[in-house]
Amino acid sequence: MKQVGRNCCLCMLAVFLVVYLTLGAYIFSLLETPWEEREMEHTRSLKTAFLENHECLDSETLEIFILAIVSADDKGVNIVHNATSTELNWSFGQSLFFASTIITTIGYGHITPNTIGGKIFCIFYSLFGIPMTFILITALAERLKYLSSGIRHRLNYRLGYIFSPSQICFIHLGLVCSGICVVIFVLPSIVLSRLEEDWNFMDSIYYCYISLTTIGLGDYIPGDDPSSPYPSIYKIFVTMYLFAGLVFVALALEEIANVPQLNFSYLVMLNESGDIDANSTATDGTAAERTQLSLNAPSPTKKYTLSSPQTIEQDASSTGPLTYSWQ
Repeated sequence: MKQVGRNCCLCMLAVFLVVYLTLGAYIFSLLETPWEEREMEHTRSLKTAFLENHECLDSETLEIFILAIVSADDKGVNIVHNATSTELNWSFGQSLFFASTIITTIGYGHITPNTIGGKIFCIFYSLFGIPMTFILITALAERLKYLSSGIRHRLNYRLGYIFSPSQICFIHLGLVCSGICVVIFVLPSIVLSRLEEDWNFMDSIYYCYISLTTIGLGDYIPGDDPSSPYPSIYKIFVTMYLFAGLVFVALALEEIANVPQLNFSYLVMLNESGDIDANSTATDGTAAERTQLSLNAPSPTKKYTLSSPQTIEQDASSTGPLTYSWQ
C-alpha cells in the first residue's frame, strides 16, 4: 500500500510538472512576444533604410554579409570594436573562465570550441572535472555547516524557552538563507552594476541567480565589453566568485533538506528501505532535533510519575540521588 501511495504521488508530481511547464511557456510567450515583434520591425526598418542610403548594395549581398556577421558572433567572435580590441576569446583568462563554466556545469555557451581537438578535449575534460568539482563543493559546504550548526545552538540557548525546536529550526534556516542571499546575490550585484556600464542592479541580480543555479543562459557575461581594460583579470575574479557562490548554494540546499517539515522526497521514493528511512526521518526528526538543540539550553527540572502516587524530581544534569515527593 505504501508503494501504491507513492506511485500516485509520483503521477501527481509528473502531472503538476507538465502543467507547470505549460504555464511557464504561456507566461514567457505573453511577456516576450511583443518585445520580439517590435525588435523585428525595427530591424527591418534599419535594413530598408540602409539599402536606400547605399544604392550600390542589393538586398542579397547585404543578406550574405549579415549572415557572416551572425555566424562569427555565434562562434564567439565579436566584430564590434575589433580594430581596437586586443583580447582574444581564448586568452588564458578567458579560457580559465570557460573551463570553470564547464566543470561547474554552468555552461554559458557564449564561446565554444570550434576545432575537433577542442571538442574532444572538452568532453574528456568535463568527464573528470565535473565529479571532482561536485566533490569539492560538497566537502566545502559540509565544513561551512559546522559554523551554521553553531548559530543554531546559540539560537536554541537564547530562545529555547520562547520557541519550540521546530520553530528555532525555521528561524535558523531563515537567518542562514538570508545571509547567503546577501553574500552571493546582493553584494556581488552591487559590484557588477558598478563595473558593467550596461548593467543595472536587476541585470546583475539576474546574472548572479542564473549563474549560481547553473542555468547559465549566457545572455549576460561579465567582462565581455571590448572597452574593459583588464578582461582576463576580471574573468579570473568572476571565476573565483562562481566557485564560492556554488559552495554557499550547496550549503543552503543542505540546510533546507535538513528541516524535516520541508523534506517531501519520501512521498515519491520507490525503494522500500528508503521509504522507511525517510518516514523515520520525517517522524523522528523533530525529536532528534529537540535532543540536539537542548544540549546548550539551561537544565530544566524533570518529573517522573511512578505507579504509586509519588513523583520524582531530579535536575536533568545532576548525578546525585533521586528526591521523592509524595502527592
